[in-house]
Amino acid sequence: MKHWHSIKKAAAWLCRLGVAGLLLGLVGSVAAQDGRKPVEVVPLQFGLMPYLNTRTLIATYDPLLTFLQNDLQRPVQLLTAPDFDTFTSRVFRGDYDLVLLAPHYARLATVDYGYTPLVVHKQPIHCVLLTHRERPLKRLDELRGETVAVVDRSALLGIMAAQWFGEAGLAEQKDYRFVETTSHSSAVHLAVTGKARAAEVAKTANQRWETGKKAIK
Repeated sequence: MKHWHSIKKAAAWLCRLGVAGLLLGLVGSVAAQDGRKPVEVVPLQFGLMPYLNTRTLIATYDPLLTFLQNDLQRPVQLLTAPDFDTFTSRVFRGDYDLVLLAPHYARLATVDYGYTPLVVHKQPIHCVLLTHRERPLKRLDELRGETVAVVDRSALLGIMAAQWFGEAGLAEQKDYRFVETTSHSSAVHLAVTGKARAAEVAKTANQRWETGKKAIK
C-alpha cells in the first residue's frame, strides 16, 4: 500500500493518545485515489468510537486528522455517533473508510464486514472505578443493591467490569445494575451527583479530567 508509511505514523499518534483499540480500514479505501487524478476528491470518512462526548472526541483526534490530511494529501472527515449501537451499526454497514474500534468490535468488523486491520495498539486496557469523594468504596461488596454507570454495557469496559464484579461474588441484575450513559464524562457525572454509586471508565479517559478529579476519589 502506497500510504502504509502514513498508517504507521498514525499508530504513533494513537499511542500518544493512549488509545486501546484497533485502527481498521475498508479494503482499498485509503489508496483509492492512487494512480489517477480525480475531478473531486471525496474525504475519507474516519469513524471514532463515541467513548467521549463529541466535542472532546473531535478535539482529541484533531492532531491526527491534520497529520493524515497533510501526509495523504487528501481531506479526512472525523465522524462519530450518539451511542455505541448506532456507531457499530454504521461500521458494519460500511459507512466509514477508516474506523477506530475496541478489540471485540474490531474482530467482528474484520471477520464479517470487510475491514482490514491497519494499526493495533498493544498496551493493556485499564479501567478505573470512581466514586464521589464523600462516599468511597472500601470493598466491592458495598455495590450490592447499587448502580454502576458505564458508557455502554456491550463495550469492552462493561464486559471487564461484569467479570471483575463476578469474581467478587456479585451478580449483575441480582446484586447490582449497570446504567448506560453517552460518554465517560456522563458516567462520572452520575457518580459525582449521586445518581449512581460508582462509575467505571477507561483509565486514559480519567487522566483527562484534572478538574473533575477534585470532586471524586
